[in-house]
Amino acid sequence: MKNTVRNAIGDGAAVAASRSDRWKALPFLVLMFTSSLPLNYRLEESHPMLVSDVADLTREAAAGENTGSSLLFVAFVVALYAMSGMMVLHKPRVAGAVLRRQWPLVLLTLLVAASALWSHNPEKVLMNVVHGLGAICITMAAALHYRHDPWAIARDLALVLGVNMLLHVGAVLAIPSYSIDWQGRWQGLATHPNTLGALGFTTLWANSAVLICRPRERRAMHAVFALAAIAAIAGADSVTSMLTAGSSVVALWSVHKLGRLGAGRDFYVGTVLLALLLVVGFKLVSSQIDLGWLFQSFGRDSNFTGRTDVWSDALGAISRFPILGWSFDDHAFLIASEGLAYPSYHNGWLDLCVNGGLVAVLLLAGLFATWLRQFSVRDVLAQTIAPLSASFVLGYFLHNLTEASFLSPRAQMWQIFLAVLFLGSCRRPAPTVLQAQPQPPGTLPFDKSLGARP
Repeated sequence: MKNTVRNAIGDGAAVAASRSDRWKALPFLVLMFTSSLPLNYRLEESHPMLVSDVADLTREAAAGENTGSSLLFVAFVVALYAMSGMMVLHKPRVAGAVLRRQWPLVLLTLLVAASALWSHNPEKVLMNVVHGLGAICITMAAALHYRHDPWAIARDLALVLGVNMLLHVGAVLAIPSYSIDWQGRWQGLATHPNTLGALGFTTLWANSAVLICRPRERRAMHAVFALAAIAAIAGADSVTSMLTAGSSVVALWSVHKLGRLGAGRDFYVGTVLLALLLVVGFKLVSSQIDLGWLFQSFGRDSNFTGRTDVWSDALGAISRFPILGWSFDDHAFLIASEGLAYPSYHNGWLDLCVNGGLVAVLLLAGLFATWLRQFSVRDVLAQTIAPLSASFVLGYFLHNLTEASFLSPRAQMWQIFLAVLFLGSCRRPAPTVLQAQPQPPGTLPFDKSLGARP
């Protein structure tokens, strides 16, 4: 009788906690749905771009992208930040515990704020602090919601990103003069083909996660979304997005299948480390051996479409302020004072080192280490979402070899990374009678331990 009453009380508390977190994912999903839609910029007809035009656009972006181009968009973003902030404050103990487990992120945020002290554009830094805190609140609130049903994040992301992708592909068909650039590359409603390619990667990743790991969902709809993402990646002609998306889907399928065969946390940690070593090894080999033929087979040159020159400029900037960097001002000072003709250095690690020096790089490496460590902790959700998080982090890491979105609070990939990071750090929900019952056929092995102690 006592056990029955205790189980009933436990179930009631779990249901009440789930209901109190019901709407906490809404700001995150709204932010994902509006990714690269023309809310704070205007669509323009495609025309040949000169070098001077690119430089003008870079200066304009550095001058205004932190505040947005319309009061309506600013109000929209502030409303999302405020809403999610109140949701996080509703569960301060849980949110505080998750942040303590991800302490490098706290130090990174403090470093961004402190860089205003040596920045030539402190107002830009402070705006980045606001956006950074807003991104943390939005993704933390989402994690508080999805901790009750971790794999629901894949389903919801697949839906909102899929609809978003249909809007971009629809624009290519309906208004090609605005959504296909002068080189014939698709850009959809985004500002650049590479941005559309990145959106294609995240959309394909989320929908593939549902198709591979959750076969009972509406397969036809998610298959349509995945095909739209593949078409967008191909149309954008972004080799980075092609390799990133392909590697992510292969990793997703591999971790899922091997996990069902009984692979444990040691396997996950070893797999991630092996993948990172392979990437580093390829970089070392490519620096010593001419692999031009390989890049030419993808229609690219061996200097990564001019990126090697950009990386040389980044190394020059780093050499002058190697410890703490130039500050997190979106390179506004470098663009204004030294004629930097691009808004980023097309490599996440170099870009971060320019902004925050070696200190920022070490802290970000520590953040990846804390994410990896969660796989060895029994009472958090990292193992439950292992195929989802491992495949995304691998793709995110690869993407930042030729693009830059680390510690970029308004970048979609950084926001998804934070959501996955926080969700994996949440403790498992308290055991209930429902969780103690036999799981239905097809349940992932990762879900069998949901009844572990909180």
